[in-house]
Order: sequence, then C-alpha cells, then structure tokens
Amino acid sequence: MECGVSAGVEGTLGNPLTSEYRATTTFQTQQALVRVGVSGSSNIVNALAVSCNTLFVGGSFTTVGGSTRNNIGAINLATGLETSVSMGTTGTVNAIFTNAGIVYIGGNFANAGGQSRGNVAAIDPNTGAATPWNPNANGQVLALVFNGSTIYAGGSFTLIGGQVRNRIAEIDLTAGNATTWNP
Repeated sequence: MECGVSAGVEGTLGNPLTSEYRATTTFQTQQALVRVGVSGSSNIVNALAVSCNTLFVGGSFTTVGGSTRNNIGAINLATGLETSVSMGTTGTVNAIFTNAGIVYIGGNFANAGGQSRGNVAAIDPNTGAATPWNPNANGQVLALVFNGSTIYAGGSFTLIGGQVRNRIAEIDLTAGNATTWNP
C-alpha cells in the first residue's frame, strides 16, 4: 500500500483492499480505538482513514486518549497512542481521507487547523495547520472521495470551490476550485 493515499475502507487509489489487508487493518483499527478511546459530549466517530501507520479519526468528540483533540485526531497504529499533533475543528468531521501527506476533511465546521475553513479543509498532519487549499462550502460536507487530481464532495451545500453546485461537486486538489463537472 502506498503511504499517503487512504480513503477509509476504499483502499489505495480506488482499488479495493484485499481481504487480508482489510482484516489486519480492521483489527489494528479496533485495537487502537479500544486502547485510546474518544470522549466528549457526543463521543461519535464518523470517519476513519489509515495512512502508513497512522489512523485518522473524525467525528464529534473533544479528546483522543487523554489529549484534547476537537473532532479530529490521529492514532499511531503500532503503539495505540494518540499522536502529539492537534488538528482541531470547530464542528463535526463527517468525511476524511489522506493524499500525499495531507489530511482532507469534510463536515460541519467554520474553522479547521487554526484557519477559517467552510466545511471542507486540508490539514498538514505534521503541524496540525490548515493548508492554503480552501474550497469553502456553504453547507455541510458529508462525503469526500479521492480521484487522482480531484476529489468529489457531497453534502448539503449549494456553493463550493467558488461555483454554484447542487450538493455534489468535483474539486481540484491543487487550487481548491470547482471543476466544470456539474451534473
């Protein structure tokens, strides 16, 4: 598996994961979540993505392990401990994937990684800071799918990447702009 590309249960670059990898990842993921745990007022995990030896967790919670991690956290699969980097958002994370060392998230938030980000963001997992990529959706993002140099986003938005889109859009991974694809 190539490090840096993960879409939860989808696998690398859209290829289905082998049953052996799924079983191993599922076991490691379950062990990591049991050992570390999330907590807070809602205690909900909505999204998971694995990149190399790190499990990224998104949802509605305030802690991962004993550390403050607002709605997004990272767990080392080998140790089962939360990582030292805080990537926080001001609201729920519904979707998560990684690509080329960046964590992409969608949800219902106004800030992510210390910056103003409307419901969709890219975060550097080494620093916890938002990258310049900012499609700024005007409504909740419920799903993200990686597709080469773009992502597809789905949710309750009508404006994303600077263009009017009816709840589904293709976004350029470099600039954060909506492409011409508009079903």
